[in-house]
Amino acid sequence: MTLRWNKPNQAVRFDVYSSDDGDEWEQMLDDELTFSYDGESLRSGARHYRVVAIGADGAELDAAEVTTGGEPIADVIAHAESLPPEDYTKGSHYQLTKVLDEVKAQLDKPEHDEAALIDAIYDAVDALVSVDTLLQEVELEPSMVEASTIIWPGEGTKQENGWRAFDDDTGTFPDTLESVSWIDIEPGAERAVAIDAVRVYPRESHISRANGAIFQGSNDDGETWDDLLTVNGVGEARWYQFDLEERTDAYERLRIFDGHNGRCNLAEVEFLTQVDDTTMLTALVDEAAAIDRSQYTEDSLAVLDAAVEHGESVLADSAATQDEIDAASEDLLAAIDQLR
Repeated sequence: MTLRWNKPNQAVRFDVYSSDDGDEWEQMLDDELTFSYDGESLRSGARHYRVVAIGADGAELDAAEVTTGGEPIADVIAHAESLPPEDYTKGSHYQLTKVLDEVKAQLDKPEHDEAALIDAIYDAVDALVSVDTLLQEVELEPSMVEASTIIWPGEGTKQENGWRAFDDDTGTFPDTLESVSWIDIEPGAERAVAIDAVRVYPRESHISRANGAIFQGSNDDGETWDDLLTVNGVGEARWYQFDLEERTDAYERLRIFDGHNGRCNLAEVEFLTQVDDTTMLTALVDEAAAIDRSQYTEDSLAVLDAAVEHGESVLADSAATQDEIDAASEDLLAAIDQLR
């Protein structure tokens, strides 16, 4: 929350006070020449502020009060429910939905503490984890990379030239001999990779050359190429991340194509792929372990135990697919819900 005010004539300093009830005031700013105050965000209830203008002789010239208020709990719930699940890890969004269900149940009780419930929602929203945390850099080796030419003006090898884009050094860069050139990356059939995003760092002395570079993929040994991304908007020496609208196919071969005389001058390139999201399954296994087993029947616990065992086996399987992980999560969630 930011409080701003105008300067009255002859005012040289300001005091700012804060109060939760409008009766008892705490001084937040003392005799300062400023026209704004950054206060804590208000989740619920009301907070009052008083701004006092002070003249050169230390006398109070003018004062004004304003009251801020938190959002109603219905609006807080609506905002939390509007957050796109696909933007967050499955486990963190599951925890948010649990909190929302608990809050709604508490609202039906006459003695509920609305401020505490609002805090619980905000805390759960703050705990959401971006799905971008699942992005992982594709590991490459020098033997997988080759530029279309040796290094300008005629040095090194094609492999050395191409690897400069992946050597973790923003001070080096590929520099080809021809205006139309490329860098080929060959993970191979066994390591074919689907791409979700690309990060690039331009050559610092020729930044604009990054714009126009085209990232491509091929699964027919380079006979045909699919355009995945065209770099644009690069205007300074820093990292840029380009998120693809959707995950690409898994490609055995990737290419950075430069047809605009940029000489493949990308100082660094990272291909990012999203790893499988196991966060919800992990959260459910932990939730099941914390259950008070004395409260439930042996039959319902047997169903739970079977689902937990399967879930743990899926988590331990490095080859498990996202569909298998999601199916195990659904089974475990159903097993928890059927406890009697």
